[in-house]
Amino acid sequence: MRLNAFAVKRKKLTFDTASDIQYLKKYFSTDRVFFPKIRINRKKKYSLNYLIMKTNLFLFVLSLVFTSCIAQEKFDPKSTPVAKIEGDAIVLTVEEEIIANSVKAANDDVMNVLNIRVEKTNEFSYLLFETVTESKTIPYAIRLVPIKSGSPKLLATGTTHSCTGHCCESCTFTKTGSGEITGCWCQRAAITPGCQTEARCDHSLSMSSGGILE
Repeated sequence: MRLNAFAVKRKKLTFDTASDIQYLKKYFSTDRVFFPKIRINRKKKYSLNYLIMKTNLFLFVLSLVFTSCIAQEKFDPKSTPVAKIEGDAIVLTVEEEIIANSVKAANDDVMNVLNIRVEKTNEFSYLLFETVTESKTIPYAIRLVPIKSGSPKLLATGTTHSCTGHCCESCTFTKTGSGEITGCWCQRAAITPGCQTEARCDHSLSMSSGGILE
């Protein structure tokens, strides 16, 4: 509701709510504009049920907006391509932050997700990253598969590999000459006094994304 000073001076005004008066007093400076006698229409009353309905509607709309924002912060690996093949190269098609959010949403103990990337060697393509918890860092590699036969768009739904280190500060994956991941090995042994045994990295395998993205 916008009124100029002339209208305020010349007319008697009727308002539905007292908030309209507050708006006028805020909009016009009282030392410059004369306020006529203002009548509030008290016939328009709101019942308690009406106010509750309006409040519930507002909360419902707010929840839809909030849910939409959360949905955009993660992705469904079963339906959203995470990478795309362009000639001999492979590129990430989902933002790293969204991938990290998806991993953390599916795993409460994960504090951070690092080194998110995609790699392609011959016919083998992988989504790789490292999860960081309070006690350890674990590398993951999820094989990427075409969304359909012949498609350059790839889903992160293939075999999932992970490496868990024992007396090892840095694990990595072993690969065949064609690029297929076959296991893990320790790049850097731990030097803590409690590590008297040989450093090693245990290889784990899952036939899907293994819950790390779901």
